Amino acid sequence: MSVQTTVLENGRWITRNVDPYHVRAQNTETARKEQSQPSISLPKTPSLGILTKTLVRSPVIHRIIPARIRHKMKNDVLFISADSITIKEAKGSYALGVVASKTDFDSTIKSARIIGERRELTLQDYSYRTLKKKTHWDDVHTNVDNDFVDEEDLPDRTALYRRELPPHILVLALESNRLVFFCAVSGMSDHPELFWSQKALPAPTSPLQGLGELMAVDPMCVSQLRPNQMPLHPDEQLPLLMIPLEKHTAFILVCEKRMVLIKDILTGSLQRFFHRLDAEQEPQEPGISHRRPIWVQWARPMRSKKTRPNEDNIYLCREDGVVQYMVIDHSIKQMIDSNHNVGRLGVNINTSFAAVDLGLYSEDLLVAGGDESDGGLWDFPPRQKRPDQRGTTPNWSPINDFAVANVPIDWQNAGIAATANNASKGQQRLFACSGRGEHGAISEIRYGVEASSRISTVDLRDDLKNGVLGIWALHGFYGNIGEQDRQKERLKDATYVILSHPLRTSVGLLEPDVDLIGDDVGLDLNSRTIAVGRTIGGLTIQITESSIRATTLLLPVARNDKIFKEEDTEDGKPDKSQFDAERPQSGYTYPFGDSRILAACIHTATENTIAVLATQRDEQFYLEFGSFATQYEPLDHRIPLHSQPSCLSLLETQNEILVLVGTLAGELEIYLPGDIGSGLLTHATTIHHTFTGPFRICDSIATVARGTKKGVQPLLVCGLRDGTVETLDLSKGVDTFEVLRAARHIDGQPKVPGKRALRPMVSFLDSDVNPVTGLDPDAMNMDDEQKRNDNQGVKISESKPGEKFLGITEWLPKVGGNEYHMLVINSMLTREHKPVGRLLFFAIVKGRSNQPPSLVIKKTIDTDEPVYSVAIYPHKSLVYCCGNDLYMQSVGVAEPSRINWPTPIRLAMRSPGRHISVKEPYIYVSSSRESLSVYRYNSGRLVYQFGDQSARYGLHHLHLPSQSLVLASDMSGTVAGLWQPPERRIDNAMTTVFEAVLQGSITRLRRITRPIWSYDPHESLERNVKKPVNSSTPGDETILGSSTDGTLTQMSIIPSSEWRLLRFIQNMAERHSLICPFHPGNPHRRHIEPSDARPHYMHINGDILERIVDRGGASLLNDMLDLEPDHESHTDFGSREERRERFEELVKEALKDVEDGEVLGRVVLWLRYQLRSAL
Repeated sequence: MSVQTTVLENGRWITRNVDPYHVRAQNTETARKEQSQPSISLPKTPSLGILTKTLVRSPVIHRIIPARIRHKMKNDVLFISADSITIKEAKGSYALGVVASKTDFDSTIKSARIIGERRELTLQDYSYRTLKKKTHWDDVHTNVDNDFVDEEDLPDRTALYRRELPPHILVLALESNRLVFFCAVSGMSDHPELFWSQKALPAPTSPLQGLGELMAVDPMCVSQLRPNQMPLHPDEQLPLLMIPLEKHTAFILVCEKRMVLIKDILTGSLQRFFHRLDAEQEPQEPGISHRRPIWVQWARPMRSKKTRPNEDNIYLCREDGVVQYMVIDHSIKQMIDSNHNVGRLGVNINTSFAAVDLGLYSEDLLVAGGDESDGGLWDFPPRQKRPDQRGTTPNWSPINDFAVANVPIDWQNAGIAATANNASKGQQRLFACSGRGEHGAISEIRYGVEASSRISTVDLRDDLKNGVLGIWALHGFYGNIGEQDRQKERLKDATYVILSHPLRTSVGLLEPDVDLIGDDVGLDLNSRTIAVGRTIGGLTIQITESSIRATTLLLPVARNDKIFKEEDTEDGKPDKSQFDAERPQSGYTYPFGDSRILAACIHTATENTIAVLATQRDEQFYLEFGSFATQYEPLDHRIPLHSQPSCLSLLETQNEILVLVGTLAGELEIYLPGDIGSGLLTHATTIHHTFTGPFRICDSIATVARGTKKGVQPLLVCGLRDGTVETLDLSKGVDTFEVLRAARHIDGQPKVPGKRALRPMVSFLDSDVNPVTGLDPDAMNMDDEQKRNDNQGVKISESKPGEKFLGITEWLPKVGGNEYHMLVINSMLTREHKPVGRLLFFAIVKGRSNQPPSLVIKKTIDTDEPVYSVAIYPHKSLVYCCGNDLYMQSVGVAEPSRINWPTPIRLAMRSPGRHISVKEPYIYVSSSRESLSVYRYNSGRLVYQFGDQSARYGLHHLHLPSQSLVLASDMSGTVAGLWQPPERRIDNAMTTVFEAVLQGSITRLRRITRPIWSYDPHESLERNVKKPVNSSTPGDETILGSSTDGTLTQMSIIPSSEWRLLRFIQNMAERHSLICPFHPGNPHRRHIEPSDARPHYMHINGDILERIVDRGGASLLNDMLDLEPDHESHTDFGSREERRERFEELVKEALKDVEDGEVLGRVVLWLRYQLRSAL
């Protein structure tokens, strides 16, 4: 609906039709501002929002369920996480391949079950046949998630729905009080079509009465129940597991010390069979827990009904990885025929444990998700004492702490390639403390294939029958860029995929899947492509066997229709002849005559582009060189080769270009061709390396920059024809290679048999050189003199048994003109059944060459409470939280060679401080019950300055000085932005600017720099240097938050204009069934006009916005704007025209220079930029 109102515009009163909800939102905002402003002038609270996005999802798996969820011929395994599911396919090679995942539940999964047919043993691991496509059917009663495959690629859904419904359906109980019924169907491609339906559960009357925590499925309808009671032994009254049996009306109760089989409980003549577990032994990881490990999960392997008609087979798993195998035979009197320990998996296990059927003639495949350790896959061959591990399931949880390390680039050794790629001053890497016990490790987390939220697989078998010899991806902004044709509408963000075949070349366009295109885009498609590259001016270089072609890639005709304006032609779209006539005929071809190009490389620098070719002229092989300025210019000099080349690569190091040539003679030759840019070739310096053994011919070469004390050193990774990989360490000035036989890795503390590893230790790790192995201080003799090496941890002889190191802080106090280098360790331990703490001060002494530093104890401070956190206060003090007290410890000079330790300053707090930081002159403390408190050192005492106006269970905080904000996280999963006023206020309160409610609690907050590959999409392609997109003032603040379950969340602070646009889009998306099909709230009752009435309204969910970009982009956004409002079910603007008009107003406020007609495209491109990953 809309009403008429009179407004003052440009000095005159006019009447306009406006939406009443829009007016009410503005009036509410005006009233809040007037009410909040006192009579005197005070600093204004900033209006900012927070944009969050899940960067890396948690690796923790809660349930693993084998199910035929796609088809009776598809052997699927479901991995159930906290808020997502992943479908994997089990194959005969004892491997699991990812099929699909669903992550848009927007709620926690409380429980999961499978309904449908009974699981049966298959004869073999089928080579699954593809379902044929017939006709489509109208999806009326079933909601479909079509994010994985186009509609024309779907199979005959009528047959699948009516006659070939999958044998199993997954039932999920969500925290949002809904039941979701879920299955999938595979089409012509590998991407399944996901079907789902949901049903609301009765609303709970209290938080303790929510349904869904426990869920069971009864496949039979029981008409009459005969209740019966049975008293339990005290050891059985709290059973850990209840296992139903299939062959008889019986079940097993698994307790800590024994198990009991109960038979015929419904008939009244019940029988009990007791059995002690054979695996009653000491824990496999001593020192981790004071209790005996318990049994956490069971699995039922498939067995043949013909050979074993009366048997139930059960795998029972303990939390420390011990597996018990039981055979229950109902034909014998004692029921339990066999019960023995089959081995230990070597990992910790929670409830994610299952047995997967691979066929009648295959061993059992056990799958475990891992609990604070990696999971894996194991098979159990008959009559073997221990299982064979077939694979690993990565698990980097829990993340106890993480650090963002800036790795600087050595420009002298890195050469000019980094400059050509617009590299920043360094590369940021993320290292996390993860795991527990012997599985503890320092993990480097990267956002790549394994951490990606979606991996797309495209089936092109029908188009690529002759195989693929090479693949290249070129990303950029392409289009028709003539002298009189520079409209921004002509440019399109696209990624070309170029595929080389034995006799031809294919070109595909990635949006989002690879679709092959047959139009002329400027490349030679009738020849095999050997190399592809781009010049600094934007030309695409294609090298074939007989020529070099330089051209400007154009968008194909069929995909460029939407780029032209509708008024360009009468029907709104140019025809093909008109488009071909308007194409610029830029580019040229350089033929090679009788020569044949066997291999090639293209190297782009800041000034020019160099091409290196391995050619064949008659029976001779040569290295030839050329450069691109405005056109290809070959050099007259050639270098003869001794054998036919098999591969070619370039390496730039120390301002020199090395040419790496693999030959069919099993050799690797390295040439230093001299000054290519000047057109002169000096006498080549050649280094030979021979790969010994049959079929050891180098087919591919990759170069890795490895940081050492001497700078960045190259590491060559050679892929050989016999299927092996050999790494070669190249040192300048030495004519030989050092072959490295072991890959680089970082191990955690090893397990020492028979010893309890309870004493802490310190290790100095260099992640880029050699593995660092920690030693158990309780397993070594402290008095023995051992030779130190660089792989040995530092022994802390001052540590006490049972002491836990809670933190390490590097301190460099300046006292008496001297600067000291100390390592401060805060700890906790138990003394006389009471928790106490200590502060240990160590001096760091630099070791000899190739030796780690050593620690010398300088001071020990015993405290009555554990020391939870420590921070440095400039220039010679530190502050720490001990129990409920805050201390400041300073140092002075007693003698020229001695440091004085005066009595620390003490201030009582209301709760223990979990995290402390210093931004002089303020001290910030996150306490367990009082959220964030800020103190100041004044005249020899600590004074409370201000704090959070809400009492939260604080965890961590991060100071953002550019916005005068402090991000504070608490145990409820909230991240609050607290504004710090410039002066102390009367109420001593920090105003809450925004609140973000996340799925998990954020335990650590760190600042990180965005990656270097973000460019302005509207910058001309003819510019040599691409400038980063100019973001708003606060929009460049990027923060990473980690949770204990391994989740990494990316956060950005955004101004009010951008928040208002993003919130408008999010409010529309929450109502769209394709974007938010399981939204837990009721978004229809709230108007889509953004409101800042509450702090949590200032939160933007980037995961929802990312679905818009991935599932349709501009077309989906246009559909959201055109959706007719249903005023009976929700509030909205009076019409879609009013909604679109308001949307365009917000776009122009946020993006400033947007023109009519390019709004949707600009918004989607801007969304991609805002959601770019920080790793």
